[in-house]
Amino acid sequence: MNKKLIDIYKDLPFPYQKSNELFWDDEYISKQMLKAHLDKTSNSASRNLKTIIKSTKWILSLNCRKQNPMVLDLGCGPGIYTEQFYNLGCKVTGVDFSKRSITYAKQVANQKGLNIDYLYQDYLTLSLKQVYDIITMIYCDYGVLNLEERKHILTMVYENLVEKGVFVFDVFTKANYLTFKNNVEVTYEEKGFWRNHPYVCIKRNHQYDNHIYLEQYLIVDDQDAQYYNIWNTSFSVEMILEELSQVGFIDVTIYADCTGKKYHKDSETICIVARKK
Repeated sequence: MNKKLIDIYKDLPFPYQKSNELFWDDEYISKQMLKAHLDKTSNSASRNLKTIIKSTKWILSLNCRKQNPMVLDLGCGPGIYTEQFYNLGCKVTGVDFSKRSITYAKQVANQKGLNIDYLYQDYLTLSLKQVYDIITMIYCDYGVLNLEERKHILTMVYENLVEKGVFVFDVFTKANYLTFKNNVEVTYEEKGFWRNHPYVCIKRNHQYDNHIYLEQYLIVDDQDAQYYNIWNTSFSVEMILEELSQVGFIDVTIYADCTGKKYHKDSETICIVARKK
Protein backbone atom coordinates (compact mmCIF):
# COMPACT_ATOMS: atom_id res chain seq x y z
CA MET A 1 0.00 0.00 0.00
CA ASN A 2 2.94 2.34 0.64
CA LYS A 3 3.89 2.23 -3.04
CA LYS A 4 0.29 2.92 -4.06
CA LEU A 5 0.19 5.89 -1.72
CA ILE A 6 3.44 7.26 -3.15
CA ASP A 7 2.27 6.71 -6.74
CA ILE A 8 -0.95 8.62 -6.07
CA TYR A 9 0.69 11.50 -4.28
CA LYS A 10 3.99 12.07 -6.07
CA ASP A 11 2.45 13.94 -9.02
CA LEU A 12 -0.52 16.21 -9.45
CA PRO A 13 -3.30 14.68 -11.54
CA PHE A 14 -3.73 16.09 -15.01
CA PRO A 15 -6.68 18.51 -15.39
CA TYR A 16 -10.05 16.80 -15.00
CA GLN A 17 -8.47 13.39 -14.35
CA LYS A 18 -11.13 11.05 -13.01
CA SER A 19 -11.07 9.59 -9.52
CA ASN A 20 -9.98 5.99 -9.13
CA GLU A 21 -13.33 5.23 -7.47
CA LEU A 22 -16.84 6.47 -8.34
CA PHE A 23 -17.70 7.84 -4.93
CA TRP A 24 -21.34 8.64 -5.79
CA ASP A 25 -22.05 4.89 -6.04
CA ASP A 26 -19.90 3.80 -3.11
CA GLU A 27 -22.17 1.99 -0.65
CA TYR A 28 -21.15 4.12 2.33
CA ILE A 29 -20.25 7.47 0.74
CA SER A 30 -23.47 7.60 -1.28
CA LYS A 31 -25.42 7.41 1.99
CA GLN A 32 -23.59 10.48 3.26
CA MET A 33 -24.23 12.30 -0.02
CA LEU A 34 -27.94 11.50 0.11
CA LYS A 35 -28.09 12.70 3.70
CA ALA A 36 -26.46 16.00 2.64
CA HIS A 37 -28.89 16.38 -0.28
CA LEU A 38 -31.87 15.92 2.01
CA ASP A 39 -30.76 18.46 4.61
CA LYS A 40 -33.29 21.20 3.90
CA THR A 41 -31.29 23.87 5.73
CA SER A 42 -27.89 23.20 4.15
CA ASN A 43 -26.21 24.18 0.86
CA SER A 44 -23.60 21.41 1.01
CA ALA A 45 -24.97 19.09 -1.70
CA SER A 46 -28.14 20.87 -2.86
CA ARG A 47 -29.25 24.38 -2.17
CA ASN A 48 -31.58 24.80 0.79
CA LEU A 49 -35.26 24.09 0.22
CA LYS A 50 -36.35 27.72 0.44
CA THR A 51 -33.97 28.62 -2.40
CA ILE A 52 -35.00 25.57 -4.44
CA ILE A 53 -38.68 26.54 -4.25
CA LYS A 54 -37.86 30.09 -5.29
CA SER A 55 -35.63 28.84 -8.12
CA THR A 56 -38.16 26.46 -9.64
CA LYS A 57 -40.87 29.12 -9.67
CA TRP A 58 -38.52 31.60 -11.32
CA ILE A 59 -37.27 29.09 -13.90
CA LEU A 60 -40.83 28.17 -14.80
CA SER A 61 -41.61 31.85 -15.36
CA LEU A 62 -39.06 31.81 -18.22
CA ASN A 63 -41.12 29.30 -20.18
CA CYS A 64 -42.87 30.46 -23.34
CA ARG A 65 -45.22 27.47 -23.35
CA LYS A 66 -47.40 28.30 -20.39
CA GLN A 67 -49.22 25.01 -19.67
CA ASN A 68 -47.61 21.72 -18.60
CA PRO A 69 -44.10 22.36 -19.92
CA MET A 70 -41.73 19.45 -20.44
CA VAL A 71 -38.77 19.73 -18.04
CA LEU A 72 -35.52 17.74 -18.01
CA ASP A 73 -33.28 18.03 -14.94
CA LEU A 74 -29.70 16.87 -15.57
CA GLY A 75 -28.03 15.70 -12.36
CA CYS A 76 -31.33 15.57 -10.49
CA GLY A 77 -29.97 13.82 -7.39
CA PRO A 78 -32.77 12.57 -5.09
CA GLY A 79 -35.40 14.58 -6.95
CA ILE A 80 -35.78 17.75 -4.91
CA TYR A 81 -36.04 20.09 -7.92
CA THR A 82 -38.01 17.59 -10.01
CA GLU A 83 -40.67 17.27 -7.32
CA GLN A 84 -41.03 21.06 -7.14
CA PHE A 85 -41.36 21.30 -10.93
CA TYR A 86 -43.97 18.53 -10.91
CA ASN A 87 -45.99 20.30 -8.22
CA LEU A 88 -45.97 23.41 -10.44
CA GLY A 89 -47.67 21.46 -13.24
CA CYS A 90 -44.68 20.34 -15.30
CA LYS A 91 -44.08 17.00 -17.00
CA VAL A 92 -40.71 16.10 -15.56
CA THR A 93 -37.77 13.81 -16.30
CA GLY A 94 -34.79 13.56 -13.95
CA VAL A 95 -31.41 12.04 -14.81
CA ASP A 96 -28.65 11.10 -12.38
CA PHE A 97 -25.72 8.68 -12.20
CA SER A 98 -26.09 7.92 -8.49
CA LYS A 99 -28.07 4.73 -8.09
CA ARG A 100 -28.89 5.52 -4.47
CA SER A 101 -30.23 8.99 -5.33
CA ILE A 102 -32.35 7.73 -8.22
CA THR A 103 -33.70 4.84 -6.14
CA TYR A 104 -34.67 7.28 -3.40
CA ALA A 105 -36.30 9.66 -5.91
CA LYS A 106 -38.35 6.82 -7.42
CA GLN A 107 -39.47 5.64 -3.98
CA VAL A 108 -40.63 9.12 -2.99
CA ALA A 109 -42.45 9.56 -6.31
CA ASN A 110 -44.24 6.23 -5.83
CA GLN A 111 -45.19 7.05 -2.25
CA LYS A 112 -46.58 10.46 -3.21
CA GLY A 113 -48.14 9.37 -6.49
CA LEU A 114 -45.95 11.67 -8.58
CA ASN A 115 -45.71 10.78 -12.26
CA ILE A 116 -42.04 11.72 -12.65
CA ASP A 117 -39.75 9.83 -15.03
CA TYR A 118 -36.35 9.05 -13.48
CA LEU A 119 -33.38 7.71 -15.43
CA TYR A 120 -30.31 6.15 -13.83
CA GLN A 121 -27.75 7.22 -16.42
CA ASP A 122 -24.65 9.31 -17.00
CA TYR A 123 -25.90 12.43 -18.76
CA LEU A 124 -22.75 12.40 -20.90
CA THR A 125 -24.04 9.24 -22.60
CA LEU A 126 -27.70 10.22 -22.60
CA SER A 127 -29.72 9.55 -25.75
CA LEU A 128 -32.99 11.47 -25.67
CA LYS A 129 -36.07 10.60 -27.71
CA GLN A 130 -38.09 13.76 -27.14
CA VAL A 131 -37.66 17.51 -26.85
CA TYR A 132 -38.16 19.72 -23.80
CA ASP A 133 -39.32 23.22 -23.02
CA ILE A 134 -36.86 23.60 -20.13
CA ILE A 135 -33.60 21.78 -19.41
CA THR A 136 -31.75 22.47 -16.17
CA MET A 137 -28.31 21.66 -14.76
CA ILE A 138 -28.17 23.31 -11.36
CA TYR A 139 -25.54 23.66 -8.62
CA CYS A 140 -22.58 24.30 -10.89
CA ASP A 141 -22.29 20.80 -12.38
CA TYR A 142 -21.27 22.34 -15.70
CA GLY A 143 -17.88 23.43 -14.36
CA VAL A 144 -17.02 19.89 -13.24
CA LEU A 145 -16.78 18.87 -16.90
CA ASN A 146 -13.82 19.34 -19.23
CA LEU A 147 -14.14 21.47 -22.36
CA GLU A 148 -15.00 18.56 -24.67
CA GLU A 149 -17.65 17.28 -22.26
CA ARG A 150 -19.14 20.75 -21.89
CA LYS A 151 -19.44 21.10 -25.65
CA HIS A 152 -21.09 17.68 -25.82
CA ILE A 153 -23.64 18.66 -23.17
CA LEU A 154 -24.43 21.98 -24.86
CA THR A 155 -24.89 20.28 -28.23
CA MET A 156 -27.15 17.61 -26.75
CA VAL A 157 -29.20 20.22 -24.90
CA TYR A 158 -29.56 22.46 -27.95
CA GLU A 159 -30.74 19.55 -30.10
CA ASN A 160 -33.34 18.49 -27.53
CA LEU A 161 -34.93 21.86 -26.80
CA VAL A 162 -38.09 23.04 -28.51
CA GLU A 163 -37.95 26.33 -30.39
CA LYS A 164 -37.69 29.09 -27.76
CA GLY A 165 -36.94 26.45 -25.12
CA VAL A 166 -34.45 27.38 -22.40
CA PHE A 167 -31.38 25.80 -20.85
CA VAL A 168 -30.84 27.06 -17.31
CA PHE A 169 -27.56 26.30 -15.56
CA ASP A 170 -25.10 27.94 -13.21
CA VAL A 171 -21.33 28.15 -12.80
CA PHE A 172 -18.84 29.54 -10.32
CA THR A 173 -16.93 32.75 -10.99
CA LYS A 174 -13.42 33.68 -9.87
CA ALA A 175 -15.03 35.55 -6.95
CA ASN A 176 -15.92 32.18 -5.46
CA TYR A 177 -12.23 31.27 -5.31
CA LEU A 178 -10.72 34.43 -3.82
CA THR A 179 -9.67 32.54 -0.69
CA PHE A 180 -8.72 29.30 -2.46
CA LYS A 181 -5.06 28.45 -1.84
CA ASN A 182 -2.76 25.65 -2.92
CA ASN A 183 -2.29 23.66 0.26
CA VAL A 184 -2.44 20.28 1.94
CA GLU A 185 -4.42 19.38 5.06
CA VAL A 186 -4.17 16.09 6.93
CA THR A 187 -6.88 14.95 9.35
CA TYR A 188 -7.70 11.76 11.21
CA GLU A 189 -11.28 10.56 11.60
CA GLU A 190 -12.63 7.69 13.68
CA LYS A 191 -15.62 7.76 11.36
CA GLY A 192 -16.73 10.38 8.88
CA PHE A 193 -17.99 11.28 5.44
CA TRP A 194 -15.55 9.03 3.56
CA ARG A 195 -15.47 5.88 5.69
CA ASN A 196 -17.44 4.13 8.42
CA HIS A 197 -14.20 3.26 10.24
CA PRO A 198 -10.93 5.02 11.15
CA TYR A 199 -9.09 6.74 8.29
CA VAL A 200 -6.68 9.51 7.44
CA CYS A 201 -7.80 12.18 4.95
CA ILE A 202 -5.14 14.04 2.99
CA LYS A 203 -6.87 16.95 1.26
CA ARG A 204 -4.89 18.66 -1.49
CA ASN A 205 -6.07 21.91 -3.10
CA HIS A 206 -4.48 23.08 -6.33
CA GLN A 207 -5.27 25.82 -8.82
CA TYR A 208 -4.32 25.04 -12.41
CA ASP A 209 -4.11 27.30 -15.42
CA ASN A 210 -7.28 28.08 -17.38
CA HIS A 211 -9.38 28.69 -14.24
CA ILE A 212 -9.36 25.02 -13.19
CA TYR A 213 -9.50 24.03 -9.51
CA LEU A 214 -8.87 20.69 -7.82
CA GLU A 215 -9.91 19.49 -4.39
CA GLN A 216 -8.38 16.04 -4.04
CA TYR A 217 -9.22 13.76 -1.13
CA LEU A 218 -6.76 10.93 -0.54
CA ILE A 219 -8.32 8.48 1.92
CA VAL A 220 -6.04 6.04 3.71
CA ASP A 221 -7.28 3.30 6.04
CA ASP A 222 -5.74 0.08 7.32
CA GLN A 223 -6.55 -1.72 4.07
CA ASP A 224 -6.11 0.62 1.14
CA ALA A 225 -5.63 4.12 -0.26
CA GLN A 226 -8.15 5.71 -2.63
CA TYR A 227 -8.31 9.17 -4.12
CA TYR A 228 -11.28 11.28 -5.12
CA ASN A 229 -10.71 14.23 -7.46
CA ILE A 230 -13.32 16.97 -7.27
CA TRP A 231 -12.83 19.42 -10.14
CA ASN A 232 -14.37 22.75 -10.90
CA THR A 233 -13.91 25.60 -13.32
CA SER A 234 -14.52 29.29 -12.79
CA PHE A 235 -16.04 31.28 -15.63
CA SER A 236 -16.40 34.82 -16.79
CA VAL A 237 -19.45 35.96 -18.72
CA GLU A 238 -17.30 36.14 -21.86
CA MET A 239 -16.14 32.53 -21.47
CA ILE A 240 -19.70 31.28 -21.12
CA LEU A 241 -21.00 33.26 -24.09
CA GLU A 242 -18.18 31.91 -26.26
CA GLU A 243 -18.90 28.28 -25.38
CA LEU A 244 -22.64 28.75 -25.93
CA SER A 245 -22.21 30.48 -29.29
CA GLN A 246 -20.19 27.55 -30.64
CA VAL A 247 -23.25 25.29 -30.53
CA GLY A 248 -25.84 27.85 -31.63
CA PHE A 249 -27.01 29.56 -28.45
CA ILE A 250 -27.02 33.29 -29.17
CA ASP A 251 -30.04 34.43 -27.13
CA VAL A 252 -28.46 34.39 -23.67
CA THR A 253 -29.36 36.25 -20.47
CA ILE A 254 -27.12 36.39 -17.43
CA TYR A 255 -28.17 36.49 -13.77
CA ALA A 256 -26.35 36.21 -10.44
CA ASP A 257 -28.07 32.98 -9.43
CA CYS A 258 -30.94 30.63 -10.20
CA THR A 259 -33.50 32.78 -8.42
CA GLY A 260 -33.08 35.56 -10.98
CA LYS A 261 -31.02 38.05 -8.99
CA LYS A 262 -29.25 40.72 -11.03
CA TYR A 263 -25.68 39.80 -11.97
CA HIS A 264 -22.84 42.01 -10.74
CA LYS A 265 -19.06 41.78 -11.03
CA ASP A 266 -18.67 40.40 -7.50
CA SER A 267 -21.19 37.58 -7.94
CA GLU A 268 -19.79 34.21 -6.87
CA THR A 269 -22.00 32.43 -9.37
CA ILE A 270 -23.46 33.13 -12.80
CA CYS A 271 -26.85 31.75 -13.79
CA ILE A 272 -27.23 31.39 -17.53
CA VAL A 273 -30.54 31.31 -19.39
CA ALA A 274 -29.80 30.21 -22.95
CA ARG A 275 -32.81 30.23 -25.26
CA LYS A 276 -32.97 28.26 -28.49
CA LYS A 277 -33.92 30.41 -31.44
